[in-house]
Amino acid sequence: MVIDAKYKDCQERIKREDRFQIISYLHYLNAEKAGIVYPSIKNTEYKSEGILKGMGGEIFKQSIKIPQNIDDYGKFVEEMKESETDFLESVGKFKLD
Repeated sequence: MVIDAKYKDCQERIKREDRFQIISYLHYLNAEKAGIVYPSIKNTEYKSEGILKGMGGEIFKQSIKIPQNIDDYGKFVEEMKESETDFLESVGKFKLD
């Protein structure tokens, strides 16, 4: 599995140039899946963008929730750890190449 971190809004869709980049990684590294991980203010979730025709492989996007409007640093750290755990559980559901 190839995961490319992007610090940009990918909630709606993966931009064309980012899609080409992860497809290149997917085929160059002979992986079964490739996707992006990006920050979200909503939640941590996995979304398949589809299976590629031809040489195959799945493209996906995975958000990671970034806590918002928290005045206490300790509380932010606590909530961020929860988001990290959710992210790792989500990614851990897949067989890694």
